[in-house]
Amino acid sequence: MTDYFRKKAHTNELITTFDDVLLTPGFTNFNPNEVDISTILGEKYKFNLPIMSAAMDT
Repeated sequence: MTDYFRKKAHTNELITTFDDVLLTPGFTNFNPNEVDISTILGEKYKFNLPIMSAAMDT
């Protein structure tokens, strides 16, 4: 599994962390009722929750 992460680090893809993304409040041109924050897992499952857990050990 370490080779996977080593190869991933040496690609030209944009890699971001939580500190790289900042959401700031501001004016929007849409109604909050129009926003879909559901999570689709595979082709069969749709959860009306914005967050899926991940097995991470930090």
